[in-house]
Amino acid sequence: MQSQTYELKAVVVVGDILETGGSVTQDKCMTVQRFNYTCQRKRDDTGKAYGPTDPVFLNFTIRVNSSEQAKPFYQNMVSTTHYPVSFLFNASFNATLRLADYADAMVVDGYVIDVKDNFNSGTPGTSETEQISLDVQVQVRSITYLGRGNNKVMTFIK
Repeated sequence: MQSQTYELKAVVVVGDILETGGSVTQDKCMTVQRFNYTCQRKRDDTGKAYGPTDPVFLNFTIRVNSSEQAKPFYQNMVSTTHYPVSFLFNASFNATLRLADYADAMVVDGYVIDVKDNFNSGTPGTSETEQISLDVQVQVRSITYLGRGNNKVMTFIK
């Protein structure tokens, strides 16, 4: 009997997975430890939406393997242009460590507005290694949900 895991594993890649596709290598993927966002609209008593969409902020925490992986988030924070990041759920890689498949994904285009880093250094003389985690906050411009067969785009800032 085959064992199945019901744990959702997510990785983040800097860039738009729709453009990069199979050229994504496993070393460019960072493990997502936590992420959350809320999309809201005001509605009247009949359920009809009115007014602008409330600003959407995506918060996520990732584990990075080197300070080089953190660099794009800091660069994007001081930039005035928006950038995409892709979240891949249950990604699998082929023998050459290139992206082979994923269950679902979402491409978030937006502005990095905050980055906090947490350094945990290993204990000397043990097998523990240094770990860096980043808490990133993005003001979302748009989210593209990638599913099997069709994609759904939600735009918040034009």
